Amino acid sequence: MRRQARTLLTGLAAAGALALILWLPVSFLASGEPQARPSPQAFEKGKPRRIVSVNITSDEILLALIPERLAAVSVLASDPGVSNVVREAAAVPVKVRADPERILALEPDLVVIGGQSIHVVRQLEELGVRVVKIQGFESLAWVEGLIRTLGDEVGERPRAERLIAAMRGRLDAVRDRIIGRSRARVLTYSFGGRTVGRGTLFDDVIHAAGGENVGATRGISGWKSLSLEQLLVADPDIIVLHTSQRWAPGFHAEFLSHPALRTVRAFRENRVHQLPGRLMITTSHHIAETVEALAAVIHPGAFRRVSR
Repeated sequence: MRRQARTLLTGLAAAGALALILWLPVSFLASGEPQARPSPQAFEKGKPRRIVSVNITSDEILLALIPERLAAVSVLASDPGVSNVVREAAAVPVKVRADPERILALEPDLVVIGGQSIHVVRQLEELGVRVVKIQGFESLAWVEGLIRTLGDEVGERPRAERLIAAMRGRLDAVRDRIIGRSRARVLTYSFGGRTVGRGTLFDDVIHAAGGENVGATRGISGWKSLSLEQLLVADPDIIVLHTSQRWAPGFHAEFLSHPALRTVRAFRENRVHQLPGRLMITTSHHIAETVEALAAVIHPGAFRRVSR
């Protein structure tokens, strides 16, 4: 069995580095910060009119709040593999990366960017550009806090509160459907053998969807590797794969066909699932759809349509 485990993990090693690229915005930037952090520059009077978003999370939120004032969104906004706003982003002709020269050329009065692009943040702030950095990603409450913070930054707190209320409404609807149902043991698994533990947004998502996070119960915090032997011992009821043909072609088929996994409960009961990549990595209000999709996987009976 150990030889089989080593074979699978060796085959996935090359994809592991690419896994870091995909999961960085969601996991490894986590810092315990509950919301976006504005730059120290004093706010000018009036609302910002030329806003540049350089992060898929802020793309999704700001396109819901103030699409008419976006001078640019990130290049990821147009990628259906990771974006929940492809159609909305099409209305914003300019797409940008974390390139300070390109950003400055747009003459923004507000830039929203991921905290990982610290060198870009420093350059923009040194030139007097108002910057909001996004970091954290550890809970559903954090998502609400971010929406509220961005609403304040762009002068649209009422719109932000309505967006939060809509998100909460969807989450409450899921809770009402699954109340009283037993919690299945859920394990997330991505190429490179990584799984989610405590202190992450997806841990909160699993709980909200009516599941018990196997990674958390095994003492994992953040995103860490889980060996195949550990997966076999954990014996989860449900496995949710995070896969992408772009970053790890063949991972899904290789994982599902591995003989050592035939004894795992999730495999025996045909409960290995794959959610769309855009739902697995979102950290905006679209996380409500992630909870809905996962709840339907964990409690299919609660979401089965009633025939008429």
